[in-house]
Amino acid sequence: MRMYIEQLGMLTSVGYDWRQTISSLRCGISRPQALAMTGSDGEPVTACRVPLNDDSGNGADRLAALASAAIQECAAGAEVSACPLVLCGPTRSELAYDPQDLLKTIGRACGAVDLQRSTVVEGAGHAGIGVALEAASFLLQQHPAVIVGAVDTLLDIDRLTRARQARRIVASNALDGTCPGEAAAFLRVSSRPRGGSATLITGVAVDREPAEHKRDNVVTGHAQARAARLALSAAGRSPGDVCLVGADLTGERYRFYEAALATTRLRLVAMDVVAFGASLGEVGCAMGPVTVAYLSAALERGWVRRDGCALYMGADDERLKTAVLIERA
Repeated sequence: MRMYIEQLGMLTSVGYDWRQTISSLRCGISRPQALAMTGSDGEPVTACRVPLNDDSGNGADRLAALASAAIQECAAGAEVSACPLVLCGPTRSELAYDPQDLLKTIGRACGAVDLQRSTVVEGAGHAGIGVALEAASFLLQQHPAVIVGAVDTLLDIDRLTRARQARRIVASNALDGTCPGEAAAFLRVSSRPRGGSATLITGVAVDREPAEHKRDNVVTGHAQARAARLALSAAGRSPGDVCLVGADLTGERYRFYEAALATTRLRLVAMDVVAFGASLGEVGCAMGPVTVAYLSAALERGWVRRDGCALYMGADDERLKTAVLIERA
């Protein structure tokens, strides 16, 4: 698998485009704000909200507005007027909207999307980017470019309420939680280098844990490490080549345990780890595209050694694990 990253598009709480977002993430900038809802400790919930200037409404309409802005940026300079879109969806337990309906709404709002040839990866959460890139590799056999990414929000009132009841929102009496956020992040990929393509994806793999962490309270890191080894093998790389790891750490302890176990099993050395929960909060299925976009920018801008590669490791809330390997073109 060789997919060249042609262009990025992002809209987050710390940036109105991909350059501003990447710079803010590198500097550790965060712009949290208090919501009207209170947490389990009676204090206002702190969230990372995208400051849209227009009246975009709520629910699917707001998500479509976020996605359309990021996709328009991502589609700039494309050889074709409309590209197929592979849209990642949230973990099934976190579903607050119908991803298929959202895809149609985005297609109607954004002329850069070829709606007839677009598809949705449902129920994969942080791991969705790996599944989506695998789907994009098949679409690239028939299309010059494909847009891959996600838009998600944890600020939907029903989703916020469920997270608060499950004590998954960080509070003084619930430290094992996250700060809710929202984001849209997309990558335009192609099967051959064009223009300024500076990075490419050379390995993608997914695996499954036999146990579900929420039900069985078991975190082993085996599946995450296997997915990483498969991605490295597909690219002809070894763990010693990895100089930058992007992890989906958003505040909940099991993600830290799993990432630590997986990197230990891989025997990764001489590498840096980046995670963006502190800047963006928990942005659901958008965390994968955000992190892969950052790793691509880090390689392109020379923030890591030139002969190294970058690895994203992500997991959904259930059993699915993914790994994505990015290199310089």
